[in-house]
Amino acid sequence: MRLQALTRAENVCEESFSGTVDSVFRQAVNIRTDNGAWFCLLTADLPNAPWSVRVAVPDGFSFQDYVGAARRMACRGGILRVHGAAIAIDLRPSTVWKVALAQLRADLARPEVRRAWRVARRGLGCSPGVRFPVAGARRMTRIAHTARELIGVGPGLTPAGDDFLVGLLGGLWSACGDAPDRRVFLADVARDIVSVARRTVAVSHAFLVAAAEGLVAQPLVDLAAAISAGSGTDSVRPKLHRITEMGATSGRCAGLGLLAGMAYWYRPLDRPTLRGST
Repeated sequence: MRLQALTRAENVCEESFSGTVDSVFRQAVNIRTDNGAWFCLLTADLPNAPWSVRVAVPDGFSFQDYVGAARRMACRGGILRVHGAAIAIDLRPSTVWKVALAQLRADLARPEVRRAWRVARRGLGCSPGVRFPVAGARRMTRIAHTARELIGVGPGLTPAGDDFLVGLLGGLWSACGDAPDRRVFLADVARDIVSVARRTVAVSHAFLVAAAEGLVAQPLVDLAAAISAGSGTDSVRPKLHRITEMGATSGRCAGLGLLAGMAYWYRPLDRPTLRGST
């Protein structure tokens, strides 16, 4: 069976590479490439994400019926094959999915943006048993310390603390604009987080590295865009629903991180916070 790729993340190329299947789920295959990178195959009903390729599949399809863990794989000429599997993935028709968080200009000083932020904050509720730092983070502990405290901590296939840091980086990207001081700060934060990311599981490490470069999953991008545009409740809530569908805890934790990052530079007396996120 030959399957057609629909979209691929901008940090995924279709050049020749090889690797080993790390884990297999009904809708996803995680692959560790020989050069140490991470690569995911996703069914089309899952959203775009860094390091991923979304694939058109027939009804009732499950990767688990075709692909086994620890199998070798290779991509040659834009065709990805897994050794011993009766399927091949054609990457050539895929379009590149790009993220433009830095163009969003999330500015919580604008009342309509602040209202949309608060709708999202109420909708995300509490984090799953992990204490996350308060937003409006000039009073947040130094980011490097925060990263060390959160890396690998909490429940989930990707630990909750890692998910928060992915969202935090995405939120900072959406709020930095062209301000040179914010860009320098963001580069420092990204370096601090990536420096400790190797302490966690491989898939979290890959997503943290991508987030440091401004690449996060589509539902986070969509929520950031809705907030940045000052969208109303009816527009923000569907974005929240897509985020909470991202795993048992991952979406909610990443969403809280996104809001923290978006609020970092906002410093009024009445500052929006993530209080109650424990």
